[in-house]
Parts: sequence; structure tokens; C-alpha cells
Amino acid sequence: MKHPFLNSIEYTRILEAVSQVAIIAYTDKRGRITYANENFCDISGYSMAELYNKDHRMLNSGHHEKEFFRDMYETVRNGKIWRGEVRNKRKDGTYYWVDTQIIPVLNENNEIESYASIRFDITERKMVERTMLEMEKLSSNLELARSVAHEINNPLTIIDLCCLSLNRDMNELNTSLQTRKKIFKIIEQSKRIAMIVKELKYFSRKKESQKLKEAA
Repeated sequence: MKHPFLNSIEYTRILEAVSQVAIIAYTDKRGRITYANENFCDISGYSMAELYNKDHRMLNSGHHEKEFFRDMYETVRNGKIWRGEVRNKRKDGTYYWVDTQIIPVLNENNEIESYASIRFDITERKMVERTMLEMEKLSSNLELARSVAHEINNPLTIIDLCCLSLNRDMNELNTSLQTRKKIFKIIEQSKRIAMIVKELKYFSRKKESQKLKEAA
């Protein structure tokens, strides 16, 4: 519908400008594609001939739940504009994200006769968001590794000292070989735990260093 304060030439120019940057498609009442602009074809990998009379399910990436699309369809069928971020799948199987608005087009009797969709490519932004989320998870894991290493290391030091003291006492008391073997077993397992703690500390320092390099 033309804006009441714009003449035909201005209105056409605005539509052309929007079409240059936006991903635009029209569908009929059944949701079958009747038009897709060049941007739509470029990002999806499909030609207009391949898209014509198909619905947007051919772009479904499987990322969203059924309730997501159910809300979308119910909103536009009730004559309201639906807005959301959608992950689609290209013809070659790769994914892209679009910030989407689906607008019901009404006829003179206020009845829906078609739908217009205006989308903007936000794939790069979503990749940045995902990277930031992974970095936050990594930071959390590094902190957990440091915390575990610290909590284990303190009681482990006490166990080592007690085992050494017991070993000295047993030598003086001429303790049985069986008892000594048990003490040696404790010392052996204590050293094993100490090695795990050392590896945890090394892992946390290494990952922290990689994180700083990537941030730089």
C-alpha cells in the first residue's frame, strides 16, 4: 500500500532502495512463494524458478522447534506482523541467519490476500555471539579447573606429610611388611592425584594463554 505523503516516483525509489539491501519475498495465502528478489536468491542459493510456488519449508534448517513456526503462522494468519530471528539452510546445506519480518498484505475488504517478508542477513552477528558464548563457557571451565586443582592440592599436601611421618614411625617400630605396603600404596595414589592436579593447572594456564592470543 502506497504511503499517502509520497508520490509514485518517491515511493518506487524507496522500494528499490529497500530491495537493494533487504532479502524480500512474497507468498500467496497458502504460503507459496510468488516472488523473491535477487538478494533472496543469492543467500539461499536457489533461483527464482526453483523457488516459485514452493514454500519456505525448503529452507528449514531443523534448528527451531515446531512451536516456533506455529507461533509465526498463527500471528500472521491473524493479520499481525511477526518478527524474529530465523536460521535457514541454503541449497548447498550451509546455514545462515536472518532477522525477519512477515507482513500480511490485506485487500480492500481487510482480508489477507498474500504475505510479504523482509529479511536482513545477521549471520556474521550470530557467529560473533556464538564465539562470545563459547569464550564465556571456556572462562567458566578454566575457573573450575583452577578451583578444583586448588581444593585438591591443599588436602593432598597434608596426606603426603602424614604418610611420610607414618613411614618414619613404622621404621622405628619395626612394623609388618603388609602395613608398610598399605602406606606405600597410599603414597603412590597420592602422587597420581598430584600429577592430575598438575595437569589441570597446566591445562588452565595453556587455555588462558590461547584465549589472550585470540583476543589480541
